[in-house]
Amino acid sequence: MYDRYSLTADLSELADMFRIAGVPASYRPPAHCTPMQQIPVIRRTEGERRLQEFRWGLMPFWAKDAVNADSGLVMEKRAYRRIVAKQRCIIPCSSFYIRKGKGKDARQLRIALRDQTLFGIAGLYELWRDARGKEEGKCTLLTTRANRLIYDYNDVMPAILREDEMEQWLDPEHQDTDYLQTLLRPFHPDRMRAFPVQIKKNGLRNEPEDELEPLPAKYAMLK
Repeated sequence: MYDRYSLTADLSELADMFRIAGVPASYRPPAHCTPMQQIPVIRRTEGERRLQEFRWGLMPFWAKDAVNADSGLVMEKRAYRRIVAKQRCIIPCSSFYIRKGKGKDARQLRIALRDQTLFGIAGLYELWRDARGKEEGKCTLLTTRANRLIYDYNDVMPAILREDEMEQWLDPEHQDTDYLQTLLRPFHPDRMRAFPVQIKKNGLRNEPEDELEPLPAKYAMLK
């Protein structure tokens, strides 16, 4: 499961990268994003891309709490079809984290693009109304098969969309699950870099990137 990623971009960088028309005035980079907190998501509404804050953790009727959802299963199951057809979003990221092992032998990597640019992960969302009628959004991050950089740590990875695929993913006219599945394939490993890191014990939420400590030299940076 992927349960932590970072987003350090300011609002202008985010708007330019993802061609966002509407943004909340209250936006500030959340640094570390973890499940059950509010995270920035991009969805298409009224023909425009808009940045909103949804809770990370979908809680659909068929699962206890979906932080991640396997893209292959999503496309196959009838229960997902309504959400896949009309409720797709993009989750903007600067990097994401993976872990292998437990205790003292645990190793954690931060995965980012080689050129340090932002990227977008395919997601799904659901809209709910609370007892007072206030609308609240919840979302989940889609995964696909791992590429060769990540496979030794996890057999799946976030479904990163190429720039030319983002509009297709958000376009409500695209509802064919076979076509949508073609957009959710492993990202090219040569465009990515893995940095060994260790997270400080005190506090994970909203820490800046420089609070991530490098691991000892024996854990060399991966290609």
